[in-house]
Amino acid sequence: LAAAAQLEKTSLQTGEPSGDKTEPSSAETVEDMDSLLESAFLTALKVRISEDDLPMDTSAFYSNHVLACRPPGTSIDIKKSSWKKLSKFLDAMEKKRLIATKEQRSLSNLVHVNFQHPLLVKF
Repeated sequence: LAAAAQLEKTSLQTGEPSGDKTEPSSAETVEDMDSLLESAFLTALKVRISEDDLPMDTSAFYSNHVLACRPPGTSIDIKKSSWKKLSKFLDAMEKKRLIATKEQRSLSNLVHVNFQHPLLVKF
């Protein structure tokens, strides 16, 4: 809920375009970036992915689905999060048993999503 409140606050702060060229706002702290990344990740799993879409290249999942689920006017830079790399973030989500990944031909693939996971169900 704190992540949603922060995202709403960020969206409200950006407001309507005023004609000035403004860059998308970004999270100010590592905790903000972590929260934004987790929220976009859970949203992507919940609304954009089904079992029929799997397996899926993790880089494609991130760029086509996670980044697309960030709130308007925000940006996500995984290097500014506590994980620093997509692989470490996905490993953390795998430890929470939200997803399963598998290395195939030197590429990482998202092979399973636990749609019944409490984090995903209550999100």
